[in-house]
Amino acid sequence: MNLSIVLAVSLMTGTTPTPPVLTPLEPEVVRIAMVQTLFADVPVPIVNLLTPPFKSLMKDFTGLNGSPAAGGDAFEIANNLMDGKVHLGVLHGVEYAWVSHKYPELKPLMIAVSKYHSLKAHLVVRGDCDCVEFAELKGKDLAVPFRAREHLRLFVEKNCQVSGQCDPKSFFNSVRKPASAETALDDVLGGKTFAAVVDTLALESYAEVNPGRFKRLKVMKESDAFPTAVIVYKQGVLSDKSLSKFRQGMISANKSDRGRDLMSLWKLTGFEVMPADYEPNCAAIMRAYPAPLAVTVVSRPGER
Repeated sequence: MNLSIVLAVSLMTGTTPTPPVLTPLEPEVVRIAMVQTLFADVPVPIVNLLTPPFKSLMKDFTGLNGSPAAGGDAFEIANNLMDGKVHLGVLHGVEYAWVSHKYPELKPLMIAVSKYHSLKAHLVVRGDCDCVEFAELKGKDLAVPFRAREHLRLFVEKNCQVSGQCDPKSFFNSVRKPASAETALDDVLGGKTFAAVVDTLALESYAEVNPGRFKRLKVMKESDAFPTAVIVYKQGVLSDKSLSKFRQGMISANKSDRGRDLMSLWKLTGFEVMPADYEPNCAAIMRAYPAPLAVTVVSRPGER
């Protein structure tokens, strides 16, 4: 029916025309925004090299064409999801906790896993170190491995703030970035640095490969459990059919050698359905690590 006729009838009858129902999209290309913090220390040319394997993984296992790209910070991605500029967003779990508090319309689709559903940061010193409080590290040297994940950075920043200094670079004598977690831990043993912060997988690997050296180290402090990364969407932007194809295909990817090889480039072991405790864990980590003030003030056009 012509829109002018609908309006005329509505004026005569005193009724308000029902707005058209928007049909969720089945786009030719699914636009995926990956939060910039996934690419810490990674130069743009390397980021560009990492996206084709993800596109290939997605096409092979879901049948969908994807266009993944680094998409700014968590709140920028949330804004773009709300406005329909992107179809899916990839965020760290703590970042999803921040944006879902502001935008409850955003929903988790599935998690991206590196062996565990949650992540921890471990502050490691030599076994003969008598320090017990983070504040005792002030003025000493710290190693945080190159390409460290976001929960390591947040753990260090929070403990520096609790110890009276906002900037880790001011709190420590130096913050070094060795090429790997193994090198960071070796440097602690060798006296090149006083302490190192590594994640659980790195610590487990070091213990397995270097059991003798591992026994000469100790974990002085460990972080809260950070929920693993998550893929999020806004209901109604993508069709249920496309969401289902994407979720089922990506979850099945680790069942093949090719899928496992492609995911290893992203340091992933697989994609999984949402665990029942994911949302409660997000609420808990947000209490421990509130959203930075610099991003909580970000609003969409027209918001106050």
